[in-house]
Amino acid sequence: MDRISRRGFLALGGAGAAALATASCTPGSPAKVAKEPPKPVRTGVTEKGPITLTLWDQESGQVSRIWNDLIKGFERKYPNVTVNRVERSFGDLKALLKLALAGPHPPDVVEANQGWPDMGEMVKAGLLLPLDNYASAYGWHQRVPHTINAANSWTADGQRFGTGRLFGFTNEGELVGVFYNKTILRKLGLPAPTTFTEFENSLAAAKRAGEIPIQFGDLDGWPGIHEWAAVQERFVPQSYMTDFIFGLDYNRVSFSTPQNLRAATVLQDWTRKGYFTPDLLAIGYDDSVSHFVKGQGLYMITGNWIAANLALRIHPASAAYGAAVMKSAPDLGR
Repeated sequence: MDRISRRGFLALGGAGAAALATASCTPGSPAKVAKEPPKPVRTGVTEKGPITLTLWDQESGQVSRIWNDLIKGFERKYPNVTVNRVERSFGDLKALLKLALAGPHPPDVVEANQGWPDMGEMVKAGLLLPLDNYASAYGWHQRVPHTINAANSWTADGQRFGTGRLFGFTNEGELVGVFYNKTILRKLGLPAPTTFTEFENSLAAAKRAGEIPIQFGDLDGWPGIHEWAAVQERFVPQSYMTDFIFGLDYNRVSFSTPQNLRAATVLQDWTRKGYFTPDLLAIGYDDSVSHFVKGQGLYMITGNWIAANLALRIHPASAAYGAAVMKSAPDLGR
């Protein structure tokens, strides 16, 4: 459904913001808003003395190596700057980031999860700095579509999502979709599905052949949103998805709708038919990706951030992977 990027944004945090967060966490005290830094007179690093920037991120594999190359290039351009990079898994970052930002030695730049549970709570606690002045200086509003910046925008009190001040900059765009193992698909004698009906038929064929139809591990709790959204968006209009994600018209938008019930019924049907990995609640996301790369599963519904992992398995004369593009027109036959 990735009309809105799920994972990546860069947000600035600092000692001042962390101090405000500590004060706001005092029982009975009102939430504090981090003070916006002034608009830079010039872009780039203007200070001449030694600077150390601590960066926390969640990148791995090929993307992590690209980040290291970018950091080396930045340090060559600004020799007085040292970037201290701290790599965390997605799950660890979600668990530790808010505590780190509220602590006495917070990171300066963080990559974190957009949305209500993470970025929204950090904004509400005053842990992130508003970046509107930086956006103006660096032309972010001209370089990035409004819909992307909206995913990093909050009112100062963290109560409204998709509007207000800009608290982050999206560092990459990502799509969630269906990836498939070409070797297994050829063994089943099937083409890549182009409709939802063809996709469901191929799930049944994979199950009959003894293959795992959909590689899926939900021990971490968040991957299931991909399976859910892949089905949900077949039934609900785009306007509903946008309103639901941002919480717009929150007093009128309900999760209890006939369309969502139909989507939930589809997922329940898939579960009963054994289309997902056995014991999926005991398998973490990273292990699930590893299993898919090793050929366990016809499909995996996830984001294009695993493309680098799949590329490691692509050889001219052996197994390869693809991404299925299915028509959005309803062909469900349900």
